[in-house]
Amino acid sequence: MAERSDSGSSEKKSSEATNDVPTFSSENLQSNMKIIYYSRTFMSIIGEVVAGILGFTGLTGFIFYSLSWQLLQLDS
Repeated sequence: MAERSDSGSSEKKSSEATNDVPTFSSENLQSNMKIIYYSRTFMSIIGEVVAGILGFTGLTGFIFYSLSWQLLQLDS
């Protein structure tokens, strides 16, 4: 009769466990942070332009800009 070998399955499990370990690349993290920074800068400029187009000046413009900035921070 055929014998069952458990050593192959344990080796397979241990190799799968090493593949499950997340790896992080510092270059990719820096690139992602740079993209997030540029996106926030661009969206801030867009918020300022929209406030100007809508005619919000003074305190109302500041409130509109700060609300738009806070909405951007919710993503983080």
